[in-house]
Amino acid sequence: MTYTLIGTGNMAKYLANHLSDAGIRCVGLYGRNQEKAKELSSFLKTKFVENISELPISDVCLIAVSDQAIEPISKLLPKEQTTAFHFAGSATITQIIQQNKGVIWPIYSISPALNDKQIPVVIECNNEQATLIAHQIAASLTNKIIQVRALERQWLHLCAVLMNNFGNHLAAISKQICAENGLPFQLFLPILQQTVEKINNGEDPKHIQTGPARRNDILTLERHLSLLSEQPTWRDLYLSCTRSILEMYKDGQG
Repeated sequence: MTYTLIGTGNMAKYLANHLSDAGIRCVGLYGRNQEKAKELSSFLKTKFVENISELPISDVCLIAVSDQAIEPISKLLPKEQTTAFHFAGSATITQIIQQNKGVIWPIYSISPALNDKQIPVVIECNNEQATLIAHQIAASLTNKIIQVRALERQWLHLCAVLMNNFGNHLAAISKQICAENGLPFQLFLPILQQTVEKINNGEDPKHIQTGPARRNDILTLERHLSLLSEQPTWRDLYLSCTRSILEMYKDGQG
């Protein structure tokens, strides 16, 4: 199987590394940043082109670009030339106009040197031909391939945002609060690790919930809200999370 690659960021480099190891040959590469494109094409021992229209015919075209750039780039490719894939968790499959198309989405924050075969990779395709190719590409990345439909992938991406992006944002807020009050943020690393280990061991997050909202400790909640009085956005965030926890465990549920 041969492929062309559009993009020069972390995802493009990650794909280049693993597909090369799997013996899947790149026959052409395009990237807006010519310096990065030349560097990556040199690694792949392939042709760098200055215009997408100059990409050679290949079995697969991998569109590893930002969500907003997927559809405009797809429109520059011949509609029936190849099977095309993008790698964005939230972007729809319809943003690719080619007849054979799909999405390959690793549920992970990708870096070029990443080499972990246990990272789950989600695939969504519009026909059997694209599905077969997607499995072959995904197999070079992971041992855990999950095939889903469009709405299922959107729900998965939402959960990834809630757990990873929102969780990291809460950690960033906590670190800033610690810095402003001369407190060591590292004190919280063991409790974060404890939560991850419990979930990793199969415990239900709903059943291991602790804290003042879970206990309905109104006095502590009011103290925390008072501490956040000069940070109204963070106060609203705290209050919103508190209300969600209270609702989940009302009437002794959980």
